[in-house]
Amino acid sequence: MAAVSRSEHHELQKIVSIMGDETTCPVCLEEFQEPKCLPSCAHNVCERCLENMVRRNSITISCPQCREESFLPPVGVSAFPTNHLLLRLMDNTPARKEKKAVNEALSVCKERVKAAEKAAKEMEECYEKATDQSKVLRCEINKMADNMIQIINDHRKILLSRVDSFMSENYDIDSLERERGDVSDFVQKARSCMQKASEILRQGEVGKILESGDVLVEQLKEISSTADARTMEARKLSSQAEMDFSHYPLSELHGKCVEILGKLSLSANKYIHSGASAGLIDYRRCGEVTQTIETGFFAFAIAVSNVSGEIVVLDEEERRVYVFSSQTDYLTSFRIKYGDLWDITFSKDDEIIVLNRECNRLLHYDREGTFIKKYVKAPNNRMKFTRISTDASGRLLVTSSPRDCCDEPEDEVQPCILVYSPDRKFQFSFGEDKLACPQDVVYHQGKFFVTDGDLECVKVFNSSGQFLFDFGNGDLLDPVGIAVDVINNAILVCDCSNNAIAAFKPDGELISKIETGEEPLHVALSASGTSLVVCFNKAAFFQILSNRES
Repeated sequence: MAAVSRSEHHELQKIVSIMGDETTCPVCLEEFQEPKCLPSCAHNVCERCLENMVRRNSITISCPQCREESFLPPVGVSAFPTNHLLLRLMDNTPARKEKKAVNEALSVCKERVKAAEKAAKEMEECYEKATDQSKVLRCEINKMADNMIQIINDHRKILLSRVDSFMSENYDIDSLERERGDVSDFVQKARSCMQKASEILRQGEVGKILESGDVLVEQLKEISSTADARTMEARKLSSQAEMDFSHYPLSELHGKCVEILGKLSLSANKYIHSGASAGLIDYRRCGEVTQTIETGFFAFAIAVSNVSGEIVVLDEEERRVYVFSSQTDYLTSFRIKYGDLWDITFSKDDEIIVLNRECNRLLHYDREGTFIKKYVKAPNNRMKFTRISTDASGRLLVTSSPRDCCDEPEDEVQPCILVYSPDRKFQFSFGEDKLACPQDVVYHQGKFFVTDGDLECVKVFNSSGQFLFDFGNGDLLDPVGIAVDVINNAILVCDCSNNAIAAFKPDGELISKIETGEEPLHVALSASGTSLVVCFNKAAFFQILSNRES
């Protein structure tokens, strides 16, 4: 842009000063967006600001500047005349485009810096929390191990004491020592006598034999008798001990010790970033279709793994699950033989879970399609599993809904939300008196967010299942799928009949609506956090939606 002289700059400043507040909305104090002229006073207000000012069932609207009342057209504030002269003046205001570009760049920059600060804070909080948890865990492990060592040492003392008691009860050391000495002396004397007798017999002298024969016989008889006595005495002190120490082989002992001491379950859900975009979606700019993945079948439900980033798509008609990489490349598929399959998600352990509505079952599979035997039980026969999601702790959140329930009368199906622990134990249900046709559920910041197709809104419950408030009335026509963008703290709702995905703040404030060419059924965040993965009603494809270029 050419440099502006001092005189030209002065003239431009005069023009901008004359325009003054004429280009600024009196409500939002921002530059006019579609200025509408109120017929009673000719003051201008942004169309969106007027829409926010309209009270329900009101036939008039009050001017925010002069309080003059104007009658509302039957079709709403959009029918008020647009001030095209003001728009042309704004378009020709000096430096307007440059100012707008700077403002937009400044706004984006502020968001990015704020996100960076928030990410750094969350990083520190995550580390501090993990450090505290690890300290508690180490204390528990050491305490358990010390207790086990103490138990083992105590039992070792008992076993050794029993061995000592057994030995002292069955083997008198003093008696054994005395008997050993007596036998030793006896054997020595006996051997001397027997050697003398053997020598006389060897020499064969008849005179010696006649002279000492009788004496030797008596001595030998006495020795034999004494030997019998010593033998009996020794046998009394001889107990045949049978001792055995039964224990697990070392090869098995390791596994037993691990089982007794305890097993660790450690996981860290990391954000998977691609590039330097910090995983941010600008919902006021999101909506550009960056990829359309043809499937050849109607994509009935979709989910994205928080661990691997892989995408799974459910073909409800053929009962087949398709697995795609985080880059949307086809990887594999497997078929499920039986059931009325309605939804799909990932467990905290990254197993694929398919919801079988026909018999209220949650089917667990690995990537090869191998069935993993894990079961949940419906609390009563009025439940009809419809949708499933998992929260950050691994709990299973199941929707029970009468919608499209052909096999049972609708009044016999209990609309509610069922909460199961990560190990599939039923914990509680809620919403029986607040929900008509619940479609999907997510858990975020201590609250359950439930889409209800018949009530055309999102119902919000606290962590115990108590109703808090609802939102989306008037903004939603047929809310179906729901997802959470944790990074942006946004609730995403598929408004099927409106061909749109609505982004809300957790308090229910509408951020924006993302228009889609088809009726969206399910939405999920991509692994990178920079785009949305969406499947549509009766559409043989799914799409990746990203930010539009500025």
